Amino acid sequence: MKKTVLLFFLLGATIPILLSSCSSRVLVNNAMRSELHLTRNQLIGLPVENSGKITLYAAEPSASLYSSGAIPQEITIPKGTPGVVVFAFANKLVVRFEYGEGKTLVFGANDEYTEYKLMAEDWEDGHGSLSYGGATYFAEPGSSDVSLVVDLKDVGVTRNKHHKVRGIKY
Repeated sequence: MKKTVLLFFLLGATIPILLSSCSSRVLVNNAMRSELHLTRNQLIGLPVENSGKITLYAAEPSASLYSSGAIPQEITIPKGTPGVVVFAFANKLVVRFEYGEGKTLVFGANDEYTEYKLMAEDWEDGHGSLSYGGATYFAEPGSSDVSLVVDLKDVGVTRNKHHKVRGIKY
């Protein structure tokens, strides 16, 4: 019985590690952009995903707007939602997760190694104020930690799973 439990424990601990080490999905940052020599034009149209759930709440609830269905009170973008880069700047990417005028979010990085995270015009007490679809929304706390993920296969890069150094012969 102890051997069976130990075997299941070992399998449960090692399989996720093995699967994740073979992944070609990485967080987007400026170092990756530089290393892969990605220009702004090459980034436009790049498929990406969000690393976590993003929830936006309407800034000014108005009964007449909501009853007509013009502006939703809450917008949820689940973790792993596919999106596409529509604009690229030096430290920012504008991403569209759904069709519609102005329905884009901005992700950016402060330095070379920080991953691109959701940006807002202003963050106060964890709530970020931003424009989405022509209306002002607040991102819920935790949304500021959501990053962009890209599959290197979509960029045309494959990762080597293993490299063995053979040494130098004299």
